[in-house]
Amino acid sequence: MAWLSYLVQRSGTLHFRAKVPVDIRPRIGRCELRISLGTGRIREARDKAFALAAFTRRLLRDLRAGAMADLSSDEIFELTRREFRRILQEDQRDRMRFPGKYEFGVRLTSEGIFPSDWQDTTGLSPWEYKDATQAEKILRERLRTNRWPDLRLPVLAMLKRFGVEIADDDPTVNEVCHVYTQAFIEAVAAVRQREYGFIDYVPEVFLDDAPRPQPSHQLPVPTAPDKPKRKVSDLIREYSEHKTQSGEWKPRSVRTQMARLEFLPEVMGDVDLALIDHDFTHEFVKKMIAKPKKRQSKKAKESGEIETIRVSTVKLAVTELSALFDYARKRRWVSENFFSGITLKDNRKQSEKKQPFTTDDLALLFGPGFVDACKDIPWRFWGPILALFTGARLGEIAQLHVDDVQEVASIWCININDSGEKEVKTGSGNRIVPIHPFILEELNFLKFVDAMRGANEVELFPALKAQQGEKGRYLVKWFSGYKAGLGIAETKSFHSFRKNFTTALYKVGTPVDKIKLLDGHSLSGDVTFAHYIFDVNITELAEYIKKLDFGLDLSHLALSRFVLKSVCPRDHTER
Repeated sequence: MAWLSYLVQRSGTLHFRAKVPVDIRPRIGRCELRISLGTGRIREARDKAFALAAFTRRLLRDLRAGAMADLSSDEIFELTRREFRRILQEDQRDRMRFPGKYEFGVRLTSEGIFPSDWQDTTGLSPWEYKDATQAEKILRERLRTNRWPDLRLPVLAMLKRFGVEIADDDPTVNEVCHVYTQAFIEAVAAVRQREYGFIDYVPEVFLDDAPRPQPSHQLPVPTAPDKPKRKVSDLIREYSEHKTQSGEWKPRSVRTQMARLEFLPEVMGDVDLALIDHDFTHEFVKKMIAKPKKRQSKKAKESGEIETIRVSTVKLAVTELSALFDYARKRRWVSENFFSGITLKDNRKQSEKKQPFTTDDLALLFGPGFVDACKDIPWRFWGPILALFTGARLGEIAQLHVDDVQEVASIWCININDSGEKEVKTGSGNRIVPIHPFILEELNFLKFVDAMRGANEVELFPALKAQQGEKGRYLVKWFSGYKAGLGIAETKSFHSFRKNFTTALYKVGTPVDKIKLLDGHSLSGDVTFAHYIFDVNITELAEYIKKLDFGLDLSHLALSRFVLKSVCPRDHTER
């Protein structure tokens, strides 16, 4: 007789008694339900007990289903306090275990709304979206604008974790969101104190015996010590020192990198870092796009029009500034990198962008006047030829060493690498490029290399001296003047040889991955392919190089004074 388990007798009167499950006790506020049945007769009490038992089962079922969720204000406060006390305990633990590596963060968008795919986590992890300062600002704004229901997703997850099942649209959820937001602000304020060394700091509101604060007696937000004001110039100076000392910037690239960073104080002034926000970076990009070139072309001078710097130049500056402010964010000099995510579209017409040389252009460049224009200077002769047949960049050619001309698997190649003080654009730029038969057989390139080696030269073009840290400056300066004298468009430059090389490879059926290897481009996002390239079948690459055809007759170059038979002409320098 199961109904007997519901009956207890006191002073001759029978009572109905039912135990409340543990997970529902916080909701009801008691461990059991007890009701007087008003009789001492078993038969009469039994009928009442059956009815009450059925009612109790429905009541408990509805409470579990959330249909009757009715948390008191004190219960809401206690649940929220337990939640953030746990989070702060985990934060303290991770700070002690991972000093210097752990970073506080919360998954919170700038609008204060959690993403739809938000998943409950056991704590605040270092790879989340917002730091303590950002989070506190967002949360306070949510309270000011009555937007605390934005935190509905984490609140529902918290309630579920504590065994409180409640309908999403229950007004009680909004009340919990309000208390949760207030507690959240207290928690991130505590984290700010911990970031200044007070690792065990816990607000009074989260202590076990602390009473719930009244609205008029909210705990004051802990104030962090004022950070020293830093300017853009301070950041650039420290960042450049860090990059140089760590070896990430080589001496030759320092000037280029610094020029990109210096655009910021040049255009916007040496402002405090605290003043930089989205509006600031928008204005910077706007001014950069309208910034005139330092050197106006002859055409611009004649027409009176002002030529502005290329969008690609602005992109490079923004990329470098984004890296700069990533460094500042990690140093906690700024709370957010406002240069991150900026995208620019190049609206120039195709005819205004850099172009490869046409066949007619190449015929002019390497025509009868080419050798005379080179005078007695070998790098003038070999520079453009190597660029066309190897696709090497200007700087890669200018820095070649004698030992970079190597025999690999019985095939003569050029080893483009960043050993010593040499540089390549990216890690993938370390590569082996087979030398075209025309250069080897018709132009006797190896005799020139042997002559340099016999003269105990380390560099292939020792007379090509560096200017402002870049060895290719004299070469490009001479070539630009020579090209302009032939009437070739300004949209074509020394780099156009590289475009011709890539296009020619494609036309002879070279697979894209092999083209990338020969060009020095990444295959799949890895930082370096130097090791991999040595494992590539050089014979296969050499076959593609042999097929290159630019539609030119360059046989006359074999008769020039630069093609050695036995004696090497002196390597002169001309500025």
